[in-house]
Amino acid sequence: MDSTEHYGYTCPQCPSRGLRDVVGDRASVQTYVPIEAAQMRLTDDGITSNAMRRGIRWEVIGFPERCKECDKRYKRAKRAREAILRLEYVRMTKTMDARWLIGDSHEAQPTADAERWKYLKFVTMTWPIKWTTEEKPDFDAHMRRYVKAREKLSTTLDVLGGTDVMECVSTKSEDGKLWKHNVHFHGVWVMPWHPIEAIDEAFTHAGVGRQQIRVIREKEYECKYTGKIKIQSAVNRATAYLAKYLTKEILGNRRRIAWGEMRRWKEAVPHFFRCEHIKTTYSVGRCSCFQD
Repeated sequence: MDSTEHYGYTCPQCPSRGLRDVVGDRASVQTYVPIEAAQMRLTDDGITSNAMRRGIRWEVIGFPERCKECDKRYKRAKRAREAILRLEYVRMTKTMDARWLIGDSHEAQPTADAERWKYLKFVTMTWPIKWTTEEKPDFDAHMRRYVKAREKLSTTLDVLGGTDVMECVSTKSEDGKLWKHNVHFHGVWVMPWHPIEAIDEAFTHAGVGRQQIRVIREKEYECKYTGKIKIQSAVNRATAYLAKYLTKEILGNRRRIAWGEMRRWKEAVPHFFRCEHIKTTYSVGRCSCFQD
């Protein structure tokens, strides 16, 4: 990473965009806050009850201090990355030799069909839309329809699991009497490669609209700070996809769904990184259990 680049998820309005050539840390700074003292005291200017209370404020050094909007984007990205890394652990169970995952072998050997499971898939599930007099859609009914279709697709297309976000786009008729509610789902799934014909057939059989599945591969991009051509990893691209749709998720009643093997992602962590204290993917291998 070039030291001239700003930290991600920062903008010119942020208090500080961070300095990459400075080791990030926090330093204590003494502060003095005026207070009303319980007793009067004598000063050069006379008698007063004013006093100063000493305290400590922690200043960020090197790391960025984000504005409110950038902080929201950063937290969404962290949530999305956590979900994607959990899916990556699940995907790895299909690409690496099982003996390596359970600790019977120290050498990582790819499986015979590792290429079919090389990438995560971005999936959109849509259904035909009709005019209705209801101002708000029945989200529970849409959720049941989605779960039923998802179960059929996961069986037909060998999907191990995923994380999905419900989105709704409502349109009102010109006379104001009718509504269209386009309730659909965006997600990232752990799914092997299939011919496009097989995917079309599976979606049709599940009662879903046209198939919308894309492989999430690496991609070249031009750095806006240095002008250099870089490679955005498949994990980072998947994170960006999911973070984008987290901004549109419907609040309440669990409209973002983690399902399948993703809910048991800890079982997919390689044996030599696994311990009882794992809470998130960030904690994998960082626990004191692995310290000498």
